Amino acid sequence: MLRLFFYDIEITGMKEIKSWQETIKGGWARHPLWAYSRHHSSYERDLYIITSNSKGWTVCASITEAGSSYEYRITYFDRSSSKLLQKRIQRHFLRNHRVLPAASENQQSSNFSCEEMRLSFIRHNAKRNILLCAPELEFLDARFSLIQPDNMESLCTMRSWKDNRTAFLFDRKLSCMRTSGILRLGDETISISEDDSVFASLNITRGHLPRKKSDRWLTCCLSTEGHTLGIDIVPGGESSLVYDGRLQRIASVKEVTGKEFRSSDGRLELSFSIIPSSETVSDMQFGYCTGKAVLDDGTVVEIRDVPAVMETIHR
Repeated sequence: MLRLFFYDIEITGMKEIKSWQETIKGGWARHPLWAYSRHHSSYERDLYIITSNSKGWTVCASITEAGSSYEYRITYFDRSSSKLLQKRIQRHFLRNHRVLPAASENQQSSNFSCEEMRLSFIRHNAKRNILLCAPELEFLDARFSLIQPDNMESLCTMRSWKDNRTAFLFDRKLSCMRTSGILRLGDETISISEDDSVFASLNITRGHLPRKKSDRWLTCCLSTEGHTLGIDIVPGGESSLVYDGRLQRIASVKEVTGKEFRSSDGRLELSFSIIPSSETVSDMQFGYCTGKAVLDDGTVVEIRDVPAVMETIHR
């Protein structure tokens, strides 16, 4: 189910939109998405974050396309030892070569392979399969199966700029996807079942950018009393709570002091404490979230030391 929010946007002034029937098509959101020409200014990315709340590890995998430049990245972080491993590969291709499909149906795949890395994002109906391998990262190898029910709600936003009416940015965030699979690191093998406290988040981005810009995004998933709660915070933008697969929209969130976040309606108060890592990654920080969230029906959910990821996205 889709709930689409618009902000900082004036649809009537956009030159490329003549009518909804002519400009909307099925896109990677699996819901109507504005049609656009995928040329050198386009920016497209899929980012998966898989976290074990009980074991204390997080695996991030992403494919990014920016014009004719492509980046493939695998990141592993262990909270108990502060170990951080990352492999990033950049490639340049011809302009008409695409890795991420322009549109998605119930079956899609994106793949990349070289000596240093192997990465595959596969969707088959309600399942998403993530396969990754990076021998240089202590022989890191993982196969995850994510469940995306058809009725799972998610936050979708569309942004445009008054000074450039052909530019826009579409984001969709999926939270708390149940995960199973296997993770290998060195001599250790971890089996994951859907009963474990392992959750996956997905951030899908498509669009054209008028200029270079940066955004911050904080995400975490938790299980409490048999219920799941996913939190996505974009300071100054659209933030959301997803409780048992149902979207709970909250007011704009501001960063009060340091890593303290608070929504203007008082429904979300959150603090993010960073865990110092063995290596430095300038755009991604790992830590814990503590605070409270108030649902649409008034239920208060306490958040205590929940593993979280904060990312600074440079586009």
